[in-house]
Amino acid sequence: MAFGDFDGDGLRDLAVGDDGSRNDEPGYRTEAPEVHASLAVHPGTGGSPRTVKLPETRKPYGPGGYGAADPDGDGRDALLVATDDGALLIDLLDGDGDRRTEVLRLGPARVPGEPGRSGKAGKSRTVPAGQREARPYGAADFDGDGRDELVLNWAAGPLFGLYGENPTHWWITRGTGPGNMTAFTTTPFPDDAGG
Repeated sequence: MAFGDFDGDGLRDLAVGDDGSRNDEPGYRTEAPEVHASLAVHPGTGGSPRTVKLPETRKPYGPGGYGAADPDGDGRDALLVATDDGALLIDLLDGDGDRRTEVLRLGPARVPGEPGRSGKAGKSRTVPAGQREARPYGAADFDGDGRDELVLNWAAGPLFGLYGENPTHWWITRGTGPGNMTAFTTTPFPDDAGG
């Protein structure tokens, strides 16, 4: 879910949805087909919700969550959606249409290998092309210019956001274009075994 002013009327709206991933959750087979890979945007006025279709997921952990961001500073939030291919910004237009902009940042093609018996990193390994896309982490107006910057992150491994075993790469973008405000890497904390 995400809270934001998606229709530009000055009131907070609520986007609640289904990211399209499926596993062994009880009752998932009884959901209506139109719920799959969609979200409903409930207006702050209490009116009828608007359904927005999302890209289908192909990866086992699902694409992730949603957020609200206003990267152009027009006072109308867009939906920032994690997808299998990175991040997608969806501007809900008046009526039923929307404008979709991919936000793509890629992690490195090679990363350190798994630690060997000595505890030192092994040989580097190649990251497959389909596993290098950064995911959206959040958004805020960090420089006070009235436009939100998007925060994206990536690390090697499917659960990088949970365990922090590998360095995490971060991008703070200037909107949806190729420019970054900054980009950096954070390293994991040493473990209790003296690492």
